[in-house]
This record gives sequence, C-alpha cells and structure tokens, in this order.
Amino acid sequence: MLTRRPLLLTFGFVVLPIFATARPAFAAGQTTCVSSEIYDAATRTFTTVTRCSSPSQTPTIGSGSKSALPECVSRTWGVVPCSVDGIPFASAYDCYLAPVSPQPPASNAPAAGDIAYQCKYGPSGQPLPPSIMRVYWIPAGAAAVSRADAQQAAWDVIASLTMPMPALTVGPAPSLNEWNMAVVGYPLWFWTSESANEATSATANGVAVTITAKRLSTTFDFGDDTSLTCTKSTPYPATVVPMIVSPDCGHVYQTPSLPSGSYTIKATAHWQIDWTAAGYSGTETRDFSQTTPLRVGELQSVRVG
Repeated sequence: MLTRRPLLLTFGFVVLPIFATARPAFAAGQTTCVSSEIYDAATRTFTTVTRCSSPSQTPTIGSGSKSALPECVSRTWGVVPCSVDGIPFASAYDCYLAPVSPQPPASNAPAAGDIAYQCKYGPSGQPLPPSIMRVYWIPAGAAAVSRADAQQAAWDVIASLTMPMPALTVGPAPSLNEWNMAVVGYPLWFWTSESANEATSATANGVAVTITAKRLSTTFDFGDDTSLTCTKSTPYPATVVPMIVSPDCGHVYQTPSLPSGSYTIKATAHWQIDWTAAGYSGTETRDFSQTTPLRVGELQSVRVG
C-alpha cells in the first residue's frame, strides 16, 4: 500500500517524487468518458457515442457505425422493412400480418380458440385491396411468428436495453500517497464493480421477449500499449502487504506518463445476451466501455546525513 509515512523516510533515505506537482488520478472534476452504442431504428445501425463527465464537453460520436442486424427478407421482394405502421412482417406468409378486427364469428374457426389474421400489406409495403386480403386462422398464441420475427423482436428489445457500464477502479488509490499518482514499478490492482448479470422481459412488435445477460470478461487497456482480459477481478483489500500483486487482474507500469500527461485506461466489458421469444432462442454479444485517466510518476531515493 502506498502510504505517506513509509515513503517519506526509509533507512536513512528520503524518497522524493520526480514530479511532485502531479494531480490526483481520480480527483473530483476530472473528465471521465463512457462509450456506448446507440441504435438507430431508421437506419438500422449502431453508432458509437462517447459522453464525458466534464460539463464543458459535448458527446462525441465515432466516425464509423456498424451494420446493426439483417433486415427482414421476403421470398418475393427480397429485403423489406420489418414492420409497416407497426404491423410486423411475417416471413411464413410473405406479408404484413395483423389480426382481423373485428374478429369473425368463432363458429367460423377451424379449431376452437383460433384467431383470424389478414395480410394488410404486401412485401413491398403497399396496402392490399380488401378483395385479396386472405384470412388465415392461426392457433391462439402462435400469431404466425416466424424465427425471423422472433429474432427481430429480440434485437429491438436488446437495442433498447440500458446495460451497466464498467465501473473501473484502481488500487491502491493514488490519493493514498501525498503525490496523488500511481508509481512506476508498483503493482496495481484493476477491477470493475458493476453488476455481472442482468435480466428483463419486454414486448416488441407484439412478441414477448425474455432477456438474460451475463458479463463474460473485461479487457483493460492500460494506455501504455499493453492490455489484459480478465474473467475475474479482485478489489484491492483495505489491509494488504505492500507490493502484493493482484491474484487475477493487475498491472505494473514500467514508464511514467508524467510530466507530459496521464495514461488513458479503458475498460471494455464483454457481455453475452441470451434471448427467448415465441418458442425461439438465440445469443448476441455486446461490448460496453469506460475510460478514465491515470497519472503515473517515478520516485527517487536521496541519501541524507
């Protein structure tokens, strides 16, 4: 542990910082940035957005965006919108299928409990004339949901989730020494404290979706051209023998960031998101990142007396 007393006087040597004016690595008022992916339903893409804690900074949007998810596919028209006027595209029927309103007499149903559906729009999104709006009797609960429909609903729910960002912490905290900086050659412990499991249920396009998510690992980029992926990270204990190395997720800086500035530490949490909907299931992966600065300096020993 870096404490003031042991560092000030040790066996006739005074320990002096090379850069005694270093500011705290995690002092109040410093900028902390969080990156997340924002889903745009209109363009069906994810865009990386970075928000920083400093009120003087506005969110910065990454220059690139990645393709979100496949569009719905019609057997006749190819790629089509996955919904028109809120009515989902039903791959099995190659149209936009909606319940008939009002429902025909129940006596018309082939089986008790069946619900009447009609193709309201064709694959190109054009309204169908009533004369060709064929009625499909579908068992209650089935709702003509194809795997593509279920997957699209799951994707829409996942895109709306607010996942926990990595709560990055380093120990021993730089504020424990009088120079408010981490030190070259001293073992540091890195960990995150956000929840590692999430679960929710929601409905999208009339399809009920259940989501369970778990954090698989976290990658720490230490800002000095080194990184480490950890499936477990142990918090730095309140009482520990100095110079003890983290049992699972630590780093030792070999060169200082001072006086030129600080290292930017980036923690990226890798999540696995499992979904179930309408009897189907699948798995997605998402990454969420947080960055924070860390000032690293050197100490020198000077003989006295």
